[in-house]
Amino acid sequence: MVYNNLCAANSDTRDLDNAESFGTIALELYEKYMPEPMHSMVLNNLAAIAYMREDYAKAESIYLRSLRLAEQYQDNGMMATTLSNIAIIYLDTEDYDKAIACAEKAQKIAHEIGDIRTEKIAYSRMKDGWHGKRDFAQAYLAQSLELELKREINEKNSLLAIAQAEAQHLQHRLEDQLKKAHKQNAELEHSNRVITKSTRELETKNNLLTATNLLMNRIVSIIAHDVRGPVASIAEAAKLIRQECNATGRQEIIESLFESASATDALINELLHLANRYKSGIEEEAEVFELNETFRQGLELARASAKPKGIKIVLHSDTDPIPVCMGRNRLSLIIRNLMANAIKFSNPDSEINLYLHKNDNLLSIAICDQGMGMSREQIDEILAGKAYSRMGTQQEKGFGIGLVFVLEAVMHTKGKLEIESEPGKGTCFKVIYKCEDVLAQ
Repeated sequence: MVYNNLCAANSDTRDLDNAESFGTIALELYEKYMPEPMHSMVLNNLAAIAYMREDYAKAESIYLRSLRLAEQYQDNGMMATTLSNIAIIYLDTEDYDKAIACAEKAQKIAHEIGDIRTEKIAYSRMKDGWHGKRDFAQAYLAQSLELELKREINEKNSLLAIAQAEAQHLQHRLEDQLKKAHKQNAELEHSNRVITKSTRELETKNNLLTATNLLMNRIVSIIAHDVRGPVASIAEAAKLIRQECNATGRQEIIESLFESASATDALINELLHLANRYKSGIEEEAEVFELNETFRQGLELARASAKPKGIKIVLHSDTDPIPVCMGRNRLSLIIRNLMANAIKFSNPDSEINLYLHKNDNLLSIAICDQGMGMSREQIDEILAGKAYSRMGTQQEKGFGIGLVFVLEAVMHTKGKLEIESEPGKGTCFKVIYKCEDVLAQ
């Protein structure tokens, strides 16, 4: 088919040598691979080349071969076209009777199949044939019929042009409507995303509000939650004093007992102050302080709670000092509760690592243990602000609201809480701040 198209294209440009070469190749391929009825197309192209070379005998022979194939397979369209082409040869060789006979056959077939273009061409051939015979009456009749068909073709073309214009206009309108629909869909999707995000934020805030109300109504329970570890340390130290007989050992235990008691007293006072502020609805004012030192102070109390389980606590800071401006009590609450949580779920004789990291944009605080770990579902509940409680590695109990306080405090201090954990592989709580929000100028 490609060679046949190349043959036709070269014929149009009058490059007859190339046209004939491509046509010959096309005919060979068609005869080898294509159904016989399709050979007529190539034969007509080769006949047209012979006609343009004025080799009328060869052109007639090829056209007649094409006509026999068309008649054999009842291809009426090809028959009408081929007969019209043969009529041209007879007109040029002034064999007007044969030209008129071929044109009349072509007209009849074209009329039967409704091919008015080929029928018009056939009348044109008849007109030329009658002119050649100088029978002007017949020539005039053929010309009249040709013109009538020409008007009909033009009318159909006009209607087609109008229909095409209307279809194009309709297509443009549909494209415009489609663009508007796409734009509306994009806006709706954006609105849905905003609504979904706002809904999640509202759910989290509602959960936090519930926890805050619980905090206000259960001041004693809150204090008990935060001081349970230190009090347990004091109780353990007192138990050892009762059992210890060695004076040197007793002195060391008494020192530990004193440190735990002092830290616990300071913690209770801090919690009572914070609880009063909650009850009165007073927001904590931001103040400037050094982050590393605040962590070290929090770790002293945490180490007292971790000692009975043999847990080692290590602080890693890549920057010292780190001056920040935020609510100190809220940050202390975050440190205290995350440390208490890490100790509770750490295995005995394991290690808890704290990391302070600062770059140009972000300040991150990470507390990582080697304990029980959590599932993805448990992490999602915590980040949604839902109270969640379970037993520690040594069956330690809790109220399930410590991490709720952490999440609320993180939000109040303009931070973001992230949790990385796998069951049995420990947990890492990370609090991330933008430096521009918390670093002291």
